[in-house]
Parts: sequence; structure tokens; C-alpha cells
Amino acid sequence: MLPDFQRALLLVIAVGSAIGLVGAGILLVAFRGFGRRTAGGESHMAVIAALVLFVFAACAALFWLAYR
Repeated sequence: MLPDFQRALLLVIAVGSAIGLVGAGILLVAFRGFGRRTAGGESHMAVIAALVLFVFAACAALFWLAYR
């Protein structure tokens, strides 16, 4: 296995694992908000929007790193 390929593979695994862990944690917090009925409790939608923005930013960063 080429050293550059091994480095790239480990980087993809590390970044992908980090994105997966952060995404799972944010979704856990967001979906727990759907179970509560409180006045003005729309913060779970903001958390899901933040997750979507985080995933988009991570994908954009990986795209930038791939063509750098």
C-alpha cells in the first residue's frame, strides 16, 4: 500500500468518524426535543438545522482538502 494512500485513507476514516459521532449526538439531542410538549419548544428544529449546516461545512472542507 502506498504511504500517501494509507495517509489519505486514515484521514477519511478519522474525519468520517468525527462527523458521524457529532451528527449522532446532535440528532439524539434534537429528537429528544420532539418528545416534549412545551410552549415555544421549537429549538429542536434549530438543532437539526445546525446539524445540516455542520455536515455541509464538513463536506465543503473535505472537498477543499481533496483539491488543494
